[in-house]
Amino acid sequence: TAGEIDCDEYHHEQCQRPQLFREIPREVDVFNALCPDMFTYIKCSEEYDMKCEGENHRRIADPEKYANIRSVLHEICEEGSALNEGK
Repeated sequence: TAGEIDCDEYHHEQCQRPQLFREIPREVDVFNALCPDMFTYIKCSEEYDMKCEGENHRRIADPEKYANIRSVLHEICEEGSALNEGK
């Protein structure tokens, strides 16, 4: 959460990269089990960027982009959606 974010440390030291960044599983159930980590990572990243607004290591300056990322992730991760089922 933003209360725990330290702007003196880099983003990658505070927001753990999700396993889905390293590999995308072929099995839908394994993918679905890893999806919550993506939302945790995006939330941490957004909190870092909002708290460390004036810092040089900020990643995404526009909060609307985070909303768009969450929307796409929701569609990909929502069980039964066309993107989640691969249809």
